[in-house]
Amino acid sequence: CYQHAERKGDREGIALAKIADLYRKKGDFEAAYQYNKKNIERVDADGVCNADMVATLMFLTQHCKGTGRLNESEAYCTRLLDYGGNHREDAKSLLKEIRLLKLHEEQEDEKLNRFKSPSSQISDDDDDGDMDMSSGED
Repeated sequence: CYQHAERKGDREGIALAKIADLYRKKGDFEAAYQYNKKNIERVDADGVCNADMVATLMFLTQHCKGTGRLNESEAYCTRLLDYGGNHREDAKSLLKEIRLLKLHEEQEDEKLNRFKSPSSQISDDDDDGDMDMSSGED
């Protein structure tokens, strides 16, 4: 029923939100993510917002954070701050967590890059631990 409404042009995004919620309840979080993302894209294109927008943005923020899509999570969370209500404090806390995770990720990447720097890598010409048995004489 909701998928039929979505195919017919769900201008208010009600069907998209309901389908996303059904997938979330079923445990298919990636499908829920896809439908919630479609709903956000619809809002961006049409400018028509529904009452489920806060729940949609909160799901997208948390899902993206949990799957390592930190830039995307931060963008959704920042949008949450634009809506009034009790969720605003939750959004602020989530934003701090996301930014700390991004900072930690950047520090880890920096460590890896230092470890992999050309001066610390062993080239093919270097000794590989095998003894060279050739003495040049027969």
